[in-house]
Amino acid sequence: MPDLRYHVVSLISVFLALAIGVLLGIAMADNGVLDEQLGAQVSDIRADLDGQRARIAEKDERIDTLEERANEDDAMLAGVSEAVISGRLEGTNVALVLGPYADEGTAEALQNALALSGASLTSVTKLDPPKLTTSDSSTPEEQYAEEAARILGPYGSTGDVLSAEPDAVVFLGGGDPPPEGASGEILNVLSSAETAMFRVWQGARVRVVGAESSGDGRSQIQQYNDLGVPSVDNADRPAGRAALVLLAAGIAADGAYGTKKTASDPFPPVPG
Repeated sequence: MPDLRYHVVSLISVFLALAIGVLLGIAMADNGVLDEQLGAQVSDIRADLDGQRARIAEKDERIDTLEERANEDDAMLAGVSEAVISGRLEGTNVALVLGPYADEGTAEALQNALALSGASLTSVTKLDPPKLTTSDSSTPEEQYAEEAARILGPYGSTGDVLSAEPDAVVFLGGGDPPPEGASGEILNVLSSAETAMFRVWQGARVRVVGAESSGDGRSQIQQYNDLGVPSVDNADRPAGRAALVLLAAGIAADGAYGTKKTASDPFPPVPG
């Protein structure tokens, strides 16, 4: 004969079955309402998504339009700059000197601009970071001063035989030092060495123009200003290269030109 525990288990099973049945019945009865509510929510979400997609598409269209206008402006400025600098340095010997961290793309663009201006490049020199210790115990300032004097000679740094010593030196500095060369001590030593270099050129009465790119992490405009060296801070842009050529030719007023806060004016007055 079944004991009491058997009856208890049976009763629990019956109540569980009844509860499940009631819940299923309620769910089936409310199914239409739930479907309606769920459908409305889904419709609202789809409407929100469609609205967001439309806004994103509109923003993308605006961005594309702005980019197109910027490209058109750049093309126009490039054309104007070419007209401004064409032939300005005809018969002028120019040495191009690149600081250790100078932007390579800007350096190439500067060479093209100088060629368009009619300048004769006496040398293109890429400086190495100054050596803190050398076999002859020379200081970084002495190393750079010696290099500056060599650039004034009749031969270029690459060993090519060139026409004559420079009438002007274009120095492209600034740039983005790598992590191992970005410490304050190293940059201070580099600044001091470059100052010694500029002093050699100024002592030889050679016109010096300083330059850097608009996005450089290391700016030298204040250093140029302190030395009385005219400069441009946007040599990566057509307007900056045009200003640089005018400064190198000595037909624009000395100043710090460009787009940074250190600039005195965006562009020098264009001579006739």
